[in-house]
Amino acid sequence: MQVRFDEIPAEGREFDIKDASWFPAGEVRAAGPARARILLERRDGEGVFLQGTLAGQVRLTCDRCLAEYDFTLDHEFRIDLELVDQDAAPVAEAEHACQDSEMDVMFLTEPLIDLGEILAQQVFLTLPAKRLCSETCQGLCPRCGINRNQDRCDCGDSSGSSPFAVLRTLKH
Repeated sequence: MQVRFDEIPAEGREFDIKDASWFPAGEVRAAGPARARILLERRDGEGVFLQGTLAGQVRLTCDRCLAEYDFTLDHEFRIDLELVDQDAAPVAEAEHACQDSEMDVMFLTEPLIDLGEILAQQVFLTLPAKRLCSETCQGLCPRCGINRNQDRCDCGDSSGSSPFAVLRTLKH
C-alpha cells in the first residue's frame, strides 16, 4: 500500500491493516494473523512522521536445538520520513557519527510512502538476533545429535577427545 505525502490531511491519516499482504511470507513464516496500525502525520516542511504498532506471531527455528517455536511480535516504532533534495549539490562523504535523533530517519527520493515495505522491515528488526526456544535450551549433543531438552544421551563429556585438550595443561 502506497501513500503520497499530499494524500495525508493536516489532522493525519490512520491505517488499521489486518490483511497480510505486506508480511514477508517468503522469508518469515507466520504462525497466525499479523496486524499493524499506522498513523501518518505531516510535519512542517517536507517530512512525515510515522508512528506504528506491529502484532502477530511468527514461527522460528531455535539456533541451539533446531526445534520450531512461536515468537510473538509486539513492536512499536516511530520513523521520520524526509525527502532527499536531489537538486542540491552532493556533499563530500565524511565520517559522521549518528546521533540518537538520526537513527529513526528514512530518506525518500520521492514523496511516496510504501507502507508494506516499512512493515516488512519492522518485522525483520523485531526478530531476535539469537533465536532460542527458551533461555534454558540445552541444544543438541555434539556427538550423537540428540536434542538434550527432550532426552539424555550417554555420550558424556568429550573433554579428552578435543584437539585443544592439550592446552589445559598449559594453564598454570
